[in-house]
Amino acid sequence: MRSNGPHGSNMKRPARVKFLEQNKIMDGKNCVWIGVAAVIEKDTLLYSDLKKINDYLAKEMMGGFGYSSALRPHLNFYDLSIPAENLNKVKDALDQTFANQKPVECKIAGINFFKFGMVYVEIEKNEDLANLQKEILETVNSYRGDCLDLDYQKLVPVLSDSQKESLNKYGNPYMTDFKPHISVGYLPNKKDSLEAIISGIEPILTVKKFTISKLDLVKGRTYNDIEIICEYQFL
Repeated sequence: MRSNGPHGSNMKRPARVKFLEQNKIMDGKNCVWIGVAAVIEKDTLLYSDLKKINDYLAKEMMGGFGYSSALRPHLNFYDLSIPAENLNKVKDALDQTFANQKPVECKIAGINFFKFGMVYVEIEKNEDLANLQKEILETVNSYRGDCLDLDYQKLVPVLSDSQKESLNKYGNPYMTDFKPHISVGYLPNKKDSLEAIISGIEPILTVKKFTISKLDLVKGRTYNDIEIICEYQFL
């Protein structure tokens, strides 16, 4: 969820990237993980398709996770750790950001996978999606403080230079290379057969487009304790 970044070996990296490479952690009891995402609602045909794929991968292929009331199919725009005291500030700031937000039309490109084993529904990146993510980044990142998500910290040794820059700038290594997608399964032990598996499940995905008309702000550390803080309905 990668190729080398734009920085050559002779370029000096920012001090904080060097700090991260020393495996020091800036997270703790005063930090909270949050995410901003478009959740696929249960009463939609897209949810039905995603649930069938997820059930097959989770049960038949031992695919790592199953959707639940806490872990719902979603398109993630930004997740990171922030100071707990800034949570309400983020909530209010996003309310202003989305005040005049129009629904965003999305097209589904198909089913794909990341090399580490995550299977996902790929969403075509368009201008409206890119602009929405940019606005979310600009709004939320200003409240990040000195917190750093522990899971992302652990990835530092295997991140490319561009991903380290993203981690340094946004507290998340994947934000500057935004790939809109909806995760449907995790098959780390079947990396060599993922293409064949995907070919078998592609006919299940009948929906080719959908509309984002609402975003959720959530907090939590694990799939079992995710809590919805606010829902933002678009005009």
